[in-house]
Amino acid sequence: MNYLAHLYLAKRDPGLLVGGFLGDFVKGQLNGEIPHNIERGIRLHRAIDRFTDHHPLMPACREVLPKGSRRVSGIIIDVVFDHFLALSWADFSEIDLAAFDRETFERLLAAETRPYFPSVALNMCLQMQARQSLLRSLDPQFVETSLVSIGRRLRRGDRYFSAAQVAEIHARWPNLRPFFDEFFASTLVFVDNWCTNSTLKTQD
Repeated sequence: MNYLAHLYLAKRDPGLLVGGFLGDFVKGQLNGEIPHNIERGIRLHRAIDRFTDHHPLMPACREVLPKGSRRVSGIIIDVVFDHFLALSWADFSEIDLAAFDRETFERLLAAETRPYFPSVALNMCLQMQARQSLLRSLDPQFVETSLVSIGRRLRRGDRYFSAAQVAEIHARWPNLRPFFDEFFASTLVFVDNWCTNSTLKTQD
């Protein structure tokens, strides 16, 4: 799951939202240096990532991709599934995607949460706000550009994310779409159960 999915799955809960964004930037053991509600969001982010990595549909998703792309299949699936979520947004949210993009970054960048952002996370958040990255997940060209950009940041990323390879990946999107629908339905159930169990543990 990529940014749009993690932030949507935070259910507009402030702590889960911030933790959902920071999950890719805060590594290692959580020891109480961050407020509990944000740590809980980071834990949820990590739980979603584990759920995704071990989901029984993932091997079939990887088989859809070009053979030369399978070493980075997790990255590709995360980004493309965000695009599918954006396309289906009205099925999952009562507010439109433009409003979600705007409100999410306003909450993430609020004065009371900024101190908990590592500098690299804050810079990324500001860039995504300026680009309206969540809203632009709707745009296939933006998704392709995002994959090429990821390739530039990875060591030897040009092996997997050249313009030609990204175009070949794009051609496989229709074959991935049915997997997204089933996968995301199961993810919603997983997150609901995780949040319920996490709340019960906190109350014990």
